[in-house]
This record gives sequence, C-alpha cells and structure tokens, in this order.
Amino acid sequence: SMGSSNADTLHSITGLTAGDNITLMVRALGNAPCGNSDTSAPVTCSAQNCTPFSYSVSSNPTICSGDSTVLKISNISIAQFAVSWDGGPVVTDTSFTVKPVATKTYTVEVSDSSQLNCPVNQQAFIVTVNPAPNADAGADASICKGGSATLTASGGSNYSWSPAKGLSGVSTASVTAKPDSTTNYIVTVSNGSCSDKDTVVVSVKKNPTPVITAGGAVSFCQGGSVMLN
Repeated sequence: SMGSSNADTLHSITGLTAGDNITLMVRALGNAPCGNSDTSAPVTCSAQNCTPFSYSVSSNPTICSGDSTVLKISNISIAQFAVSWDGGPVVTDTSFTVKPVATKTYTVEVSDSSQLNCPVNQQAFIVTVNPAPNADAGADASICKGGSATLTASGGSNYSWSPAKGLSGVSTASVTAKPDSTTNYIVTVSNGSCSDKDTVVVSVKKNPTPVITAGGAVSFCQGGSVMLN
C-alpha cells in the first residue's frame, strides 16, 4: 500500500513483509500547455527482513571545563556495522573524543552494513561539564616570630590547606597561620570533582636582638643615675 507522499519526489511504502516485491513507475503531472511527462521506466523494490541488533555505550561522563572525554560503544552484536557520531560522517570508529564547553547531549547511530535501508539504532550520551575553579591563595605575608597572619583564599566552593602545621584550620577559605619558620602553604580549591591549586608564602622574620648602651659612666655613687639607650 502507498503511505504518505510528498507532492514532489518522495513516497512512503508500507505493509510489505520480507520477500515482497513492488514495482513502481512515476510520471510528472504538468499544467497546460506542457502537459504530463512520459512514464518512467519501472523500478522494482524488494522488502527485506531487518534483523535487530544491540550494542553497549559507556556511562555518561562528568568533566571539568576545558577537559575532553572519550565516548565509546562496545559489544556490537553484528559483524558489519557503520557508525555516525553526533550526525557526522559514517565511520567504523567505536570511540569519539569530545570537548564541550557546556553540558551537552551527543548521539551515536549504528547501522547494519549488510542490510540496506534498515533503521539505525540510536543512543545518546550526556556529557556534564562542571565549571573549573580558579584558585587564589591571596598575597604573601611577612610576620615576626611568634606572630600570625590571616590567609584568605577564593575561587571555589571547597578549600583544603596544607601543610596543617601552624594553621588554625585546613578546610575553610580563611585560616590563621602561625608558623615557626618561613612556610609555603598550598590551598586546593574545588567545585565538585574539579580542582585547582595556588601557593602563598608566609615569611617569618627573626626578632631583633636588643643592644643597650650607657649614655654616661656605668659606675656611680648610691643615689646617682645613668642614661641607658
């Protein structure tokens, strides 16, 4: 039976089973004074049985902004197949590298190369892109021995400082540092699975040694005095 048709060139044929043949001829209908065209040569179409097949896809990946990932198919149940990744050309590659700038859905279409005009088997991948943090540990600080400095990081939602020695904490954006000697502190800033690092230096200066001098004789009678500088 003839299904839906296009007034120009396309016709859909339905109701056939495997092994059925149908012969088609076409004639263009024109308006006066041109009239109709001659009838085309007959074309015989044969219906075939499209054997279903299956394949597996890799899990939906989550990546950081700026990273790439590889989409894969496997366990294809037919020997002869063709693949189209995200509407691209037909290939036989079973993997596809993508680098989206934002969360995106990709499709893969697999067809049986031994069966012409059979439906393709389409599946989809969702690649989730998380924003990459930009760690900033703040400006370097200089303190005297025994003193302290406040370190404040930014650029993400979670923070981890190291080394822990001399710090008031390790898991907040702002911490107090009181090291015994000059120390490089590293902060790891993360957004979900994405992370970045930055370093801040806390320099510890030696306390000066006081020098006392006498502004006069250092030997005097009881009740006398001397100026010390």
